[in-house]
Amino acid sequence: MRFFRVELQPAAGYRDPSAPAHLVLTGAADVAAAYGDCRLHPALDLRGHFLVAVHRGPCSTGGYAIRISGVEQQGDEVTVTVARRDPRPGDPVTMMITHPRDCVAVERSALAPKGRLHFHFVDERGAKLSQVTIDID
Repeated sequence: MRFFRVELQPAAGYRDPSAPAHLVLTGAADVAAAYGDCRLHPALDLRGHFLVAVHRGPCSTGGYAIRISGVEQQGDEVTVTVARRDPRPGDPVTMMITHPRDCVAVERSALAPKGRLHFHFVDERGAKLSQVTIDID
């Protein structure tokens, strides 16, 4: 399934940065609940798209990353593949706590079927990270 990256520009950051999170945001109310006052870049009509966001949680230094590398649907199951990267020993890193995140937009028209869908977040080896069940029109 095709998707494109969206930059979240929240006024105050994710409301619960203390833990990893896997989110499916289907409208402005979902975005506001997760991020408060937030702009999306590029600007996006959420009636035609939905967002998938992942947060790694607090990391002790820079050099950590998280990225959505795939979104695939089979029936009412949607698999979101998430790649995580850690700094290697000796890598130069920023000495501050970071909160890596990634967000992508998917066109609602790409879903077949729509309705109640089960989003399975997995790592690159296929290990389950979490599941979110949500209704998408």
